[in-house]
Amino acid sequence: MPATTSPFFTPHGFQGHSGGNRFEPIIDAAAYFSEIYRRICAARVSVSVAGYDLDWRIPLVRGQAGGETTLRNALQIAARRARCRVLVWAPSFAQHVLGTVGWKVWDDARANPIRGVELLLASTSAVWSSHHQKCVIVDSSVAWVGGIDIARDRWDTDRHDAAAPRDGDYGPVHDVQGRVEGPAVWDVEYNFGQRWLVAEREKPYFLDPDGESHEHASMIAAGQRAARGPGARPGKARRLYRRPGGHRVQVVRTMPWLGEQGVRDMTARAFGQAKRLVYIENQYAFQSGWATRQARLALQRERDLRMVVVMPLWPDLLPFPMPGLPDRLDMRENLGSLFTDFGDRVAIVGLLANGAAPGRYAPIYCHSKVMIVDDVWLTVGSANLDDGSLESSTELNLSVLDDSSARNLREALLGEHLEGMFDQSAVDDPAALLRLIRSAAQDSAHRVAAREKLRSRVYEYFWDRRAMPEPPRP
Repeated sequence: MPATTSPFFTPHGFQGHSGGNRFEPIIDAAAYFSEIYRRICAARVSVSVAGYDLDWRIPLVRGQAGGETTLRNALQIAARRARCRVLVWAPSFAQHVLGTVGWKVWDDARANPIRGVELLLASTSAVWSSHHQKCVIVDSSVAWVGGIDIARDRWDTDRHDAAAPRDGDYGPVHDVQGRVEGPAVWDVEYNFGQRWLVAEREKPYFLDPDGESHEHASMIAAGQRAARGPGARPGKARRLYRRPGGHRVQVVRTMPWLGEQGVRDMTARAFGQAKRLVYIENQYAFQSGWATRQARLALQRERDLRMVVVMPLWPDLLPFPMPGLPDRLDMRENLGSLFTDFGDRVAIVGLLANGAAPGRYAPIYCHSKVMIVDDVWLTVGSANLDDGSLESSTELNLSVLDDSSARNLREALLGEHLEGMFDQSAVDDPAALLRLIRSAAQDSAHRVAAREKLRSRVYEYFWDRRAMPEPPRP
């Protein structure tokens, strides 16, 4: 494969790919929250936070005595030295009623302002779209991109203990974030600057608690200037970044108001290159008919291709069973067609944890957005495989070309999900892996029927809801 390009990287994306990066996945929010808390507290120049949902009052480091460990506390510490900015989605009234809590940050910031911290709420016009990107950038040197919002109902460890104390009444949740250092950080920061500039121009809601004008203290200044023109590019600015690793990374977006569909093109390219194994974790796997067609074309083209799909047992976290109602528009029908036509080569599973009491079980809500192809390429980001993420909402993903990173992440995720039934010998054989996953799912089904302790967290996604454990109650 030429060093300058790859069929996995999209020429229609936000930026071209860059080399010399260091990428590291972070599995589950407990590890992510504690890491960004420490890094934000130590910030010297700038902190930028963007999210679909945000609650800066929840503890980021759990089980630690003495002092608050909230994002609010971290920003207070960082703002003594660094410019701190927070960009959160401002949903419409209808969307707010559906449960988005970005307004709570605004209300709290007005009642209890943090000197030196700027807050913008970014609006969107389309009813079924949102500003869905989730990223944190510190000192222009490190960025985190993925599916984890710094919000309630997101924290969990890789143990997924149903009895662990949480922010609310939600159950275990699984998610993935990616950390990147190197030239790709420029692209993440440029994206933030562009979004900030647009929100600042609209100024639907703006809070600058200390009333002072802020100088651009980092390279984001250049990013904002470049963002003033459609299609502007940072030019040579990325070359100023250090190159701490050997990972090739492209930052890919969905930005409807720029006509940018980089995530969609990246997804098509990934399925188009697949030959042996596609591993997917996604909150709304194959709600999109377009994404379903890409998967079908790949399976039809490559007769030896296998596909593993990990998703929530109840994708919308419905508070009560609703037999016959689609989980998310056409998602169940699309998944059913894949299972019916390619069932011997496709495994579709959810995740289930042992409950707080013997014979009780707790669904693990799979919120991650991960795709790994043939252990050579991976993406981690905010984009689901639904129409919103692929067409109308703003999204942000890392596209990473690196054999060891792809395989190591897949092995780590399988090790977490299969737990006591994990078999190292099956990891690199797609056919053996599917047999192992099906065996684990059958074992879980038998143990649920007998009210016994689970050996793995893998549980088959059934079309008949009556065969599934009841979802958590609010």
